[in-house]
Amino acid sequence: MKEILHFTTMRNWEKIAKSGFVEPRSDPLWCFNFEERKSDTYRKYDEKYNGQLFIVGIPPGSYDAWVDWGLNLVHHAQDSIVLSEPWNYTKPQVSLKIPVSDLKNILVREHRHLSKIEYEKVYGDVNPIGFQDSRFYPRQKIKYIDSTVYLNEYGGNYDVPEIWLPYKVPLSIVTVNFSDK
Repeated sequence: MKEILHFTTMRNWEKIAKSGFVEPRSDPLWCFNFEERKSDTYRKYDEKYNGQLFIVGIPPGSYDAWVDWGLNLVHHAQDSIVLSEPWNYTKPQVSLKIPVSDLKNILVREHRHLSKIEYEKVYGDVNPIGFQDSRFYPRQKIKYIDSTVYLNEYGGNYDVPEIWLPYKVPLSIVTVNFSDK
């Protein structure tokens, strides 16, 4: 993998442009709520990541897989796409194509585990809140977190790959595309 696509809002883009870097800001344990963070399961994962933050993106060419799994990718001009999910109330307006050269400590996860389609496969029905359903989401979060592998060990076998970069990237090597919507 030579690059990833990272999506952000215009407001965040202004901060990125000012700093000159795309910086890691995503918690790898974002899917655990306040109560779950008190559990032994959470503590096990928390020790592994030790507070490290990441830049999250997708491999170019994986758009169709995200759409096929009900993860709402909105297409725009060449390689500029917007990723939005039900909990994302601020629609991303900027896509950043980030070169990946240092493969050390880059993670890959299978986002399919948190999709509406996966919910339908497990329960045989469509629920408008699907992934938030209390029967489904706690178990699926663990599958999602446990799918984490290092990029250099990744075999390309995930349906909806999600890439986690652990380092900041200078804006001078990033290609920026602005959404018109």
